[in-house]
Parts: sequence; C-alpha cells; structure tokens
Amino acid sequence: MSFYLVRLTPKTEGGFIEDPISDEGPFETGILATTRAKQLMALSSYKIQPRRIAQANDDWRARHAAALPPGAQPLPKGWDLKPIADHFAHRAARNPCLIGFFRNKAEAIINKVTEVTPGRYIEANYPNLGDAEKRRLIALVDPSGEVHFGFSREDFRRIYEEGPDSCMSCETDHWREVCMGVHPVEAYAGGDLAIAWLVNDRGRISARAITWPERKQFGRLYGDEARLRSKLSEMGFTQVSRFVGAKIAKIEGRADRQGRRYVLPYWDNISGAIDKGDHFETFDGGSNSLPFINSPGTGGVSPIHCSCPHTHTLRHWDPETWKAVQPSGETWSPESIANYAVEVDGVFWDRNSLVRVIMDENVTKSEYWTKEKAAAETWSDIYGYRYANTVPFVEDPENPGTKFNRRDWQIVENSRKPRTQRRAARRKKLDQISADIDETIANIGEAA
Repeated sequence: MSFYLVRLTPKTEGGFIEDPISDEGPFETGILATTRAKQLMALSSYKIQPRRIAQANDDWRARHAAALPPGAQPLPKGWDLKPIADHFAHRAARNPCLIGFFRNKAEAIINKVTEVTPGRYIEANYPNLGDAEKRRLIALVDPSGEVHFGFSREDFRRIYEEGPDSCMSCETDHWREVCMGVHPVEAYAGGDLAIAWLVNDRGRISARAITWPERKQFGRLYGDEARLRSKLSEMGFTQVSRFVGAKIAKIEGRADRQGRRYVLPYWDNISGAIDKGDHFETFDGGSNSLPFINSPGTGGVSPIHCSCPHTHTLRHWDPETWKAVQPSGETWSPESIANYAVEVDGVFWDRNSLVRVIMDENVTKSEYWTKEKAAAETWSDIYGYRYANTVPFVEDPENPGTKFNRRDWQIVENSRKPRTQRRAARRKKLDQISADIDETIANIGEAA
C-alpha cells in the first residue's frame, strides 16, 4: 500500500492545506490512487491528489500524539499496559466501549481508525496477560462486556435461577423433595467447571454458559449468545461438544427402594460421569465397565449404574451389595450372585440335593464362587438313605497345576425329609384322622 489521497484546501495567504482522506485507501499503485482521485473530484468541488506514503513526513506522529481523533476519548486511568508504538490506542468515537487504533503507518497517515473490542485488542497485542488482568482491563473500557466466572455451588445456583430461562432455571424449591434442599446445577461445582455470565447495563444477567477455564473451553450458550460467544472467543476460549475428564460434585439425594441416588442437572455438553468415590468424572460416553451415572433429565436425582460382567446388563450400583466372585475376580450384581454364585461355607439346594460349599485353607469364609466352579459336598436322599459325594475345587487359575485340598465328607442336617418319609408321614396322619372319625362315630352311637 504505497499511495494515499489528500484533499487540497486553499490557504488565504496562498498555497494549499493537505488533509488526508481517511475513508479512502491506502492504494497499492499510483494508477488506482489517481483513478479514485478523479472519481472523487467529479463528485465534489475539492481538488484531490494522490501522494506516496514513503514521501510523507513524520508530522502524523506529532499530530496523533497531540490530539485524539475527533470524538474519541482517552483510555481509562486504570489501563496501565505499555502502549504499542504508533497505535495511539483510544476509546473509539463511534462506540466508547470499543478500542480504536491505527494498524500501521499508512492508516495512521490517513487517519484511518480500526475499532475492536477491548478483549480482542488485548488478546492480539498482549497474549501473555493473565485472565484475571484481562477481565479487569476489559471492564474498564466496557463494564457490560466483562465476563464473570464463578466456581462455587452458590454461584451456579444463583446464575441459573436469576439468569436466562432454561429447563434448569427453576428455583431450588422445585426439587426440594428429591434433592433435599440442593439445586441440581450445584453438582457442576466439582472444582474444574465454572459458570460464566454477562451483566447488561441494567444490572441483569444477560447470558451464561458452562466453561472449563483451565482448558479454555465453553459449552452451550444461553441468553445473549452472540455477545458471550464473542467475549469468550476474545479470551481464547473455544466451544466444545463434550467436557471430558471434568470433576462433578458427588451430592447424595433422596434414596428410593432400589438404593442411593445422587443430585444431578439436565446436562449440557456431558455424556456421563464415572464414579470416583468422593466425586464423579465426566467421560466421552463410550463403552464403559466402571460404575457410572447419567443425567436424570429434569428429575434432579439419578442412581449409579454398572454393567454386570456376568449378564452384561445394567444394574443399580452399590459397593455394599456388589461382590467379587471367584475364580475370575469379577464384581457381580446382587441378582447375578443370587442366581449364579454361592458363598463359601454356605448351604444351598440344587434340585433335590443339599449342597454345602466347603472351606479350604486358601479360601476365605464368605468369599463368593460361581456354582460351576465351587468345591462342594452334595447329599442326596434316595429311599431314606443319605449318600455323600465330595467334589474338589477346580485348578487354581493363579497357580496352574495347584488344586485345593480334598475334604472328608460330613453329615449336614437335611432340612428336607426324603420322599418316602414324607409319604409315610402323610399316610400316618390320614390313618390317625380316620381313627379319630371312627372313634367319634362310636361315641355318638353309645350316647344314643
């Protein structure tokens, strides 16, 4: 850009005053500048000529140092950044919430001002400035453009209740019964995520979004979306579809007959969260064998689920009822344990046989084993006689070649009588009833 245009105004004492035309140029070539000068002269009474930027003297620096562009205001007193050379930054005449400056020498010569938001100006020229300092400086120029961030449970609750409407903007009392006095959005306050919001010139919350400041990420926007998106983008944030790896607060809600439930909101930009003991951690929603929790929609509470490795079905997770089952060591759901496993040193019925799972020196009492793999002693009642069959443990999967010790069988009291004994007891009872009837009839006859 080597040429610019000037307007020639005659002086009373002779000669001309050259005023650069800020709305035109700069131009790459002299031909373009001359052509445009002729077009402008045809529309006005002024004489307009092109000039080479390289031949311009340095009086433009003195001119801008002495006075701001017409209507412009100086930057606030608290703006203590080192000025960028030849920018002559100021509060723009058109909008004092914007920063005006000259991008280069050519534009400074012709008084061509570029206007940008304070956030964009800071990001482009002071990239190493901290977030807190950026927000302070932005607020000096554009108070309504300051992005506020909050990490506490109270911050999340207040901004949702007082800010833009959504399915989760109801007051806490809406979920009083199931959430026990907690607003569902308070679960966001696990330490990583923050609520970002804007306040308009009337002091009202005009926009909000869930953000992850450490990673410079933000999710779905509510309210004045365009303004908040612009402000966050100026601060280096990018919008994401999923927050992965963020901590979610673990807040217990009211339990139901199936077990414990935890307070959660209708999630934005979260697929699910893995149970980490004292908190939840968001994941990408792919296949997962660990205990996890999903959003309850607008219900306020949700149970923890886990896929049982034996049946591959989702069940309510509770560490007190899910047990490790040998020999695989997999953790099974209560339903699978009841149907497919047995406790060591316990007794159960298998068809017509009473089975007692025996203990071994390598097995802890109350361990659970699959019924197919458990060492057991079986008693069968056949014609009133009790036979025992001792079945050894299977080979130890951790120590190939090693088997658990065989044990001598022992009599276990059978809670169920043999079939022949049951039939004999019924016949005896019927005979007794018949005898009682005969005796009653005889007594009636004698009385008559």
